[in-house]
Amino acid sequence: MAFWSIIPAGSGIDYTVEARSKEDAFNMLAQRIASTGDVRTAEEIDDFMHLLDREGHSRKEAQDIVDEIFFGADNGLYLDIQDIRVRRIHRRGSRGADDPESLGWDLAWFLSESDWHSFGTRYGDFGEGVDDCIRMMRSPSDRRTAVEFLDSIVREEFLSDSERKEGRRLIERIGSAPASKSPKAKPRGSRR
Repeated sequence: MAFWSIIPAGSGIDYTVEARSKEDAFNMLAQRIASTGDVRTAEEIDDFMHLLDREGHSRKEAQDIVDEIFFGADNGLYLDIQDIRVRRIHRRGSRGADDPESLGWDLAWFLSESDWHSFGTRYGDFGEGVDDCIRMMRSPSDRRTAVEFLDSIVREEFLSDSERKEGRRLIERIGSAPASKSPKAKPRGSRR
């Protein structure tokens, strides 16, 4: 399994999904954003094919145009893939662990889910946010700043109870994570 950062051209929003392949990610995304202009129904695709037919395109040409513009998802929806940005994000950290990579991933995931607008304003895409959060988790002072920021988010009224619980658990994990170990000093030669 991998995470896929997908940004449809129409919305500019980074939808990150966990899937085995890009095709599986597209299928999940089509279902997730079915009510937006980036997803069309089979009926809308048929109407588009008829329009292409009226414009003088052969059936094959019309199908080639549709195949170039849309991804036919398993659920009968069609995801507009024109100018879509797709990037595979490799996750090496393990969820719930206290190493900087795992904490960074979980912090980025929480921030993107609880306040996407701020997260999206700060970072170009989810992967950029993950990279920055991992970097922050490697610095004790940045971890303290992250804990203070998370604490202010958890106190906000717009969060659900489950989001608050998740935020508090993340605060505890970041606060109790061991400091990054500095490289050991090299042993000096023995005195005689």
